[in-house]
Amino acid sequence: MKQFFTILIVLVCATAFCQVGGVAISHNGSLPDASAGLDVNFTNKGFLLPRMSTVQRDSISNPAFGLMILNTTSNCFNVWLGTTWKQLCGDCDFGQPVTGNNGPICEGQTLNLTASTILGATYQWSGPNGFTSNQQNPSIANATAGASGSYSVQATLNGCTSQPQSTVATVNAIPQTPTAGNNGPVCAGQNINLSSTTIIGATYSWSGPNNFSDNAQNPIIANIQSNQAGNYSVIASVSGCNSAPGNTTVVVNTIPATPGNISGPVNETPNAPGQVYYISRVSGATSYNWTVPAGASITSNFDTTITVTFGSIAAGVVSVSATNACGTSSASSLNIIGTQTFNATGIGYTGSIQTFTAPITATYTIQAMGAAGGNSTNLGGYGASMQGDFNLTQGQVLNILVGQAGAVPDQYGSGGGGGGTFVVLNGSPIIVAGGGGG
Repeated sequence: MKQFFTILIVLVCATAFCQVGGVAISHNGSLPDASAGLDVNFTNKGFLLPRMSTVQRDSISNPAFGLMILNTTSNCFNVWLGTTWKQLCGDCDFGQPVTGNNGPICEGQTLNLTASTILGATYQWSGPNGFTSNQQNPSIANATAGASGSYSVQATLNGCTSQPQSTVATVNAIPQTPTAGNNGPVCAGQNINLSSTTIIGATYSWSGPNNFSDNAQNPIIANIQSNQAGNYSVIASVSGCNSAPGNTTVVVNTIPATPGNISGPVNETPNAPGQVYYISRVSGATSYNWTVPAGASITSNFDTTITVTFGSIAAGVVSVSATNACGTSSASSLNIIGTQTFNATGIGYTGSIQTFTAPITATYTIQAMGAAGGNSTNLGGYGASMQGDFNLTQGQVLNILVGQAGAVPDQYGSGGGGGGTFVVLNGSPIIVAGGGGG
């Protein structure tokens, strides 16, 4: 190549006028201008620069400052200015488009690419994943992390195409959803420990009942109360992108409420099995504690329902309380009245006041009869019979006076009237039965 170039120069100088300090190439033998190293002077011919595409131009190694070519890609003269090729296009001498984007954004958002306006120009974009667009400001909806990278645009005006101008877009991935948890169920007054799985580089945001919020990964709620139970959620954020919420349900138990009224018979049926007592279920209770009077036994127990067998006398209280892991409620109670028939033999006429002491607290049925009157052949009229139910406390004493029967008729045929019977409690008669006529 060097040999050819030398020969070329010799041939040129053979047909041109050469002198020290410059070279003239002309059709009329004119000398070179003193300021020119090479002076081409023709009236019927032009001067040709090297012609090449942009790809060929960019393959030039270490171009010299001021090196010039004709770019067949853009149809423009190009000059190397030390750091970049400058386009010299005449009608193509317009500024390069200024590029930008709205990143960083998060996956699922819209990536907006922008190019400055060049009046009358068309645009051609290219980018990652084979992206192309001929819009000035294209958008990529629902962008993924794979859309991150360099995007370039060229503007074309008057048949001239600008140099590619680039902008780097970043689409950050959505963090994985954190797994939320807690140490419940707990009792009111205890601490709840909320927890979230670790996501590298993340910050955390918790929310929950009663406007709860916290930015710790694993916050603690001290002395929690029942109104703070419910759903708690946590969001992890990385590079400004939020995960879907992770959720956990906090359960706060309290001591159960006192059971409602006990339903069932209040009078025992001695030695007869199958007297059923029951309550409505208590919210939050896990078990129920029943007690029955001495002399009675529970023959079946189904939490809120029991079957009781009573002894001969089992007056007292049936009670029940509710229990869970947090404690036991106060008890609900039902008073049971014992039943017993007392033999009245011996509580007859004695001529003096007799007593009866109540053996248990219960309702007693008392029947009192006045004595009959006498007549000529047998007795006279029957005395009155009075009966009533009375609540007596164990140990209370009744004073009882039973009337005497009327005397038999004398020689005149007259019989005596019967005496009355009186039952007195605390100094006041509670039953009076008059005697029969003679």
